[in-house]
Amino acid sequence: MRTAVSRKVSFSGTPIIVVPVIYLLLQLFAVSHAPASLSLDRRSDGWEYVQLSEGLRHGCGFARYVNGVCGSPEILRTPGYPLFLAMFSNWQWALVGQAFLCGGVCLASGMWVGSRWSREAGTAAQLLIAANVPSYVLNAMVLSETLFQTVLLAAVIATLGGAMQSRPKASAMRAIVSGALIGCLALIRPVAICLIPAGIVPFIFRRNISRRRKLALMCLSVAVPAGVVALWSIRNYRQGGLMGLSTVSSLELYLYRAGNVVAMKTGQPLWQVQKQLIDNVGAAHLMLYGNEVSATLASEMSRRAWHILLGHPFESAAVTAQAFVWLLIAPSRSLLARLLRTSGGGLAEAGLAQGRITPDSLLTITGEVLRSRLLTLFIIFQLLVTLTIWIGAARALLRLGETEGDMREWIVYPLTLTFLLLLAPSGPEAAVRFRSVTIPLLAITASMGYFRPDAAARAEAAISASGTMQNEAASV
Repeated sequence: MRTAVSRKVSFSGTPIIVVPVIYLLLQLFAVSHAPASLSLDRRSDGWEYVQLSEGLRHGCGFARYVNGVCGSPEILRTPGYPLFLAMFSNWQWALVGQAFLCGGVCLASGMWVGSRWSREAGTAAQLLIAANVPSYVLNAMVLSETLFQTVLLAAVIATLGGAMQSRPKASAMRAIVSGALIGCLALIRPVAICLIPAGIVPFIFRRNISRRRKLALMCLSVAVPAGVVALWSIRNYRQGGLMGLSTVSSLELYLYRAGNVVAMKTGQPLWQVQKQLIDNVGAAHLMLYGNEVSATLASEMSRRAWHILLGHPFESAAVTAQAFVWLLIAPSRSLLARLLRTSGGGLAEAGLAQGRITPDSLLTITGEVLRSRLLTLFIIFQLLVTLTIWIGAARALLRLGETEGDMREWIVYPLTLTFLLLLAPSGPEAAVRFRSVTIPLLAITASMGYFRPDAAARAEAAISASGTMQNEAASV
């Protein structure tokens, strides 16, 4: 007979509801006061996403609509975010929609952690999410970060929310839904391909299901997102001869990752190296991020990039390590300064991820920031919040030995996804926006590190560990 512990979380009169509402209002304030030059920056990806959403509205299929003309089928960008934009009458309303997604993420995080761990942990997770300054900047821009973090959180909750489900059909459905959401993440940002193998993590250390059932769920959790990626890759092959999600991965691998290796080795500025690399493949006449890179050119860029990276393994490792460490702590600077309409932002958000770190580079960035007291205070606040989050995550990892049942997966799985998403873009393009999408997962984990699970959560985990195996055996 299946045993369960009934748990209820009272939200009335607690920050579980209050914090997300305040967070939503602050996001709406940031959206309404952000300058249009920031929200739809011609130097960012925003205009390309808007053109693709217009193409969807005007019957072009997945192609850009520019000056009343449909472009060629898109193989540079993926369709997830343009589809989201196409749901709104204009990009301004899309930013409002993003603000509500932020509020939903904050609410869902608090409710999930509050019901699975403790109400104190749920509130702490919400406060850490609301304190993430870069989210206010990124949400006020036509960028895919807000949508990405929303689907990412949904995928985690879909997996771990059903971790104690002993019924075979329910467990399989959770694996399918979570896998489909991971596949959708790859269609929002191709970097999410790195998350596909991580689908097996919640099942690796599970002892409360049979080996056969565990293997089947692991295969299902990987096969579903891989199938989504394969379907879009087939579409790209038929439309543009590219067997892959996007040509953007080849551009970034060649111009940024390999380019930064050359810049580190020669001491040249990255922009100068990139110009040389573009000339070397005969692409000086192309607008590289304008869907003008063919599958053949993308393949050639990838080949040359790997030749550079494998030919200089130590420099490649140094570039990745430097960018990864920067990504762990990077605050929003340039974009935040534009949102605050203050000086001190400088030109590059990437900061210390590019080139060699020297005393001069440190002094230059510090000098720029100190030009604005307001920006300096915001950066200090960001660093304190980031430190609080990483300390909490470390405390959660140290508690793995004393956690019970499925609680281990609640810590390990979000952190696994986080580090994969931080490691994948660890190059000169690394900026705070790549960490910002993982903040809900980090906040959840950190809150579990600062607060112990309540008695009901421990009892439920103990029941799962002892009783589900009997149910599984009975169903075989």
